[in-house]
Amino acid sequence: MGDTSDVRSVQNYELMVIFLQDIGETSINKELDELRKYISSNGGEVLNEDAWGIRDLAYRIKKQDQGFYYVLNFTLDTLKLGEMQRALVINPTVIRSLIVKTPNKYIFRTFAEYQDEEEKAKAAKEEAKREKEAKKSHSAPKPKFEKPEKKKIQSAKPETKVEKKAEVEEEAPKKVEKKTKKAAHPKVKLEEVDAKLKSIIDDPDITL
Repeated sequence: MGDTSDVRSVQNYELMVIFLQDIGETSINKELDELRKYISSNGGEVLNEDAWGIRDLAYRIKKQDQGFYYVLNFTLDTLKLGEMQRALVINPTVIRSLIVKTPNKYIFRTFAEYQDEEEKAKAAKEEAKREKEAKKSHSAPKPKFEKPEKKKIQSAKPETKVEKKAEVEEEAPKKVEKKTKKAAHPKVKLEEVDAKLKSIIDDPDITL
C-alpha cells in the first residue's frame, strides 16, 4: 500500500465575514480579492458569493455598531483552513468572521432569498391568525341580542303590580258590603223588638 500521509482532503465551507463599514468599498473589494486568491492558490474554488451590505451588529464590537457583511461559499483543503482563519483574526479591517463546514448537498442561498422566505413565513402566519379569528367569531355565541329580552321582562313587572292593585280595589267593595250587611242585621231585629213591645202595650188584655 502506498503512503497516504500526503493525501489532502478538500471540503466545502462557508465564510461570513464582517468588515469595518467605514473603510470604503475599494478597501473591502481589495480584502475580498485577497481571500479569493488564497482559496484558488491552495487548490480551492469559490462557488458562490453574496454581499449583504451594511447591517446592524447584534452587539457592539470594537466600538462598532454596524459592519459590512459578506458571504463566500468555497472549497478548500482542510490543512489550509487554519491559516485562513488566523489571517482573518489578525486582519484589522475585519470585525468578525465565521467559517462553517457545509454538507455535500448544501444549497447556497442569498440574503435576498432569506428575506423573501422570511416575508412568506410572516404572511402565512398572519393568514393563519386571521382564519383562526374568523372561525372563532363564527362559532362564538352572541349574548348582546339577549339583553333587549331582559328589558322587556323588567318593563312587564309594573304592569303586573297595576293588575294586582286593580284586583285589590275590586275586592275592597265586596268586603265593605259584607260589613254593611252585618251592621244592618241588628237594626232589623231592634225594629221587630220595638214593634212587638208596641203591640204588647196596645193590647187591652195586657195590664202593666
